[in-house]
Amino acid sequence: MIRITDFETAMGTAWIVWRSFSDTILEIGLPGTLSPAVFERYGIAPIQAGANETTSEVDDILQAVRLYFAGERNPLLSFWHRLDLGSLTEKQVRVLQAVYAIPYGQTRTYADIAAVIGSPAAARFVGNTMAKNPFPIIIPCHRVIRKDGSLGGFGGGIDLKARMLEMERR
Repeated sequence: MIRITDFETAMGTAWIVWRSFSDTILEIGLPGTLSPAVFERYGIAPIQAGANETTSEVDDILQAVRLYFAGERNPLLSFWHRLDLGSLTEKQVRVLQAVYAIPYGQTRTYADIAAVIGSPAAARFVGNTMAKNPFPIIIPCHRVIRKDGSLGGFGGGIDLKARMLEMERR
């Protein structure tokens, strides 16, 4: 069964979608991004959000996300094995792995990530993959910026991206 739970963080209400029988994470949503479209995508009635009981494994992820948004440097990287990457191409997974490896408080450009995956001309592909990143925070797409140093896009909005990067710099 697929479940959606919303939860409070220091930067707003975030959410997680997971398979209850395996604790596999299908999607994690940034604060302020839960919409009816999420429920439609998974065929779940909105009233079920937040009403779902979580498992200890899912609770560990929620706690790590809360700690992250509270400004604590924490081991979000330890959850890769819980992510459902089945709908992604091999090249998209390589992009996510490269972004996953960006250290806390640092940034890389779209071109940097393209070079890491062995496709230096694929900066636009990297950007498109980041726009569809179903696991922001665990796969820290907010750490990917434009070559000119500007922030580029972000599913949670540019203000949230700037707040997250500033928090990590402190």
